[in-house]
Amino acid sequence: TQVLQPAFLAYNSTTRTNVTGDSTVYTLIYDTEVFDQNADFDGTSTFTAPVTGRYFFQQLLLVTGGTTITSVVNQIVTSNRSYRSDNYGYGGNSTSSVPGFSTLADMDAADTCTVSISMADVGGKVDDVFGTSSPFTWFSGKLVC
Repeated sequence: TQVLQPAFLAYNSTTRTNVTGDSTVYTLIYDTEVFDQNADFDGTSTFTAPVTGRYFFQQLLLVTGGTTITSVVNQIVTSNRSYRSDNYGYGGNSTSSVPGFSTLADMDAADTCTVSISMADVGGKVDDVFGTSSPFTWFSGKLVC
């Protein structure tokens, strides 16, 4: 109910092709904002905390274009630390939903938060991050306390 309380929801509207698959770490792009109270999300990939506090972040993504995905390292990366979701022996193929996750992160004023992914695929750097107007790849956050 606080008009200036930080909260945002953004998604990827365009498929980003060949961004990982060879274990390259890729910072996800969220080019469409559904809302951004207090204008703390940069409209691309980065949330910047306006005040010190505890922030709740969550994300989900869909990958396409791969051949046989063998591992996925999905991260919510803040200035203080990274929160990881590792999936080995993944066994995904051409279109797979990567398990999303959430975290409650401590942040200081001016700290940043992004989401990254690193994937290993027997086909090399062939994995895409899916984008569409129906949000399958999205990122949200809010100040909790």
